[in-house]
Amino acid sequence: MALSLTEKLGAAGLLPFVATTASLYLGVDYAEPLFRLYSFAILAFMSGSCWGMAQGITDEYGAKDNTTLVAAIGVFLLGLCAYFVPLVFATGLFSLGFIILLWLEMRAIIRRVYSYRYKRLRWSLTLVVVICEAIVFSISSGILPSA
Repeated sequence: MALSLTEKLGAAGLLPFVATTASLYLGVDYAEPLFRLYSFAILAFMSGSCWGMAQGITDEYGAKDNTTLVAAIGVFLLGLCAYFVPLVFATGLFSLGFIILLWLEMRAIIRRVYSYRYKRLRWSLTLVVVICEAIVFSISSGILPSA
């Protein structure tokens, strides 16, 4: 089965996470600010996407999903805070933000909009991002020494 454009773009979006994680491990000077910036940019993009999706979805009574609206803004603010704290803490905050967004998207009110392939893609992308965040945490905390 051929990959959809969404799957190709999702996979391409992982490249900067993997490249900056590897660069941090190798001790490249600019890797930390790029990793931090890209983590925040993607978290902000995904928060906005989730917020936008929640705008058009109502429950069986016609009410908007206010939990998703508030949580999406909260995740954006969490990412903004993470951008300004030491990297060893930022990685945990970014990871938490990505996991919350995955949880929001998989809740019943939004889940019914997504195809199985997209749900599987989201799980996979989030897993790779959180693994990159964990590796960067390990490097920044000294658990995993740089090369």
